[in-house]
Amino acid sequence: MHVAVETAVRMLWPTASASDARMMARRFRDDPGRHFRAYTRGDLTFPQMRARRVAELASWLGVALPAQGWEWFEAAYAPAFTAALTVYADVRPAIATLRGVGLAVGVLTNSSADYTSQKLTAAGLDALFDIVVTRDTLGVGKPDRRVFDHACALLGDPPARVAYVGDEYDVDPLAARAAGLQGIWLRRPGDVADPADLADATARGIPVVASLADLGPLVAGR
Repeated sequence: MHVAVETAVRMLWPTASASDARMMARRFRDDPGRHFRAYTRGDLTFPQMRARRVAELASWLGVALPAQGWEWFEAAYAPAFTAALTVYADVRPAIATLRGVGLAVGVLTNSSADYTSQKLTAAGLDALFDIVVTRDTLGVGKPDRRVFDHACALLGDPPARVAYVGDEYDVDPLAARAAGLQGIWLRRPGDVADPADLADATARGIPVVASLADLGPLVAGR
């Protein structure tokens, strides 16, 4: 995402410095206007959400946004994102391990259906999952428990027999736990976490893993 935003920024605002482009990339990912959360609640469409995030960048930098600015941004962003996309080395082995003990594996994401399909295909992961549930499936995303319930129903198991792993504490392991699933928090080396979230995870007994390789022993034993 950072690479793609920097590429788009340099195209849309050629006078922006390299430092500005880097800061805008971080700001886009952090989404201080919480437009992505509005999208997951069903308050915005995907294009509306992305347009508002680009407009927020222009406002922060103090530059004008052309009438078709977000469309031009997207035109530069999409190919740069795909080109920079890589798969963590632990993904395919983890899926193989889980399947090896008879478990189904699915995707539950707050991204749009089209965007998710594009990312999975570009990453070569599109044929590895039994189900894919996106924000577009029900019109809302995590932390709404309805999407967790729907994913469990597609898997054919009650929430108590489903584990969910994700890297954003509130919408992933915490929301999964609230929906009755086993929430697992993925914190890869270098990930920054709020100390309050770490303390809360410990108090709730939410497992924390540093790699998907840790999922096999954790999940298979149950």
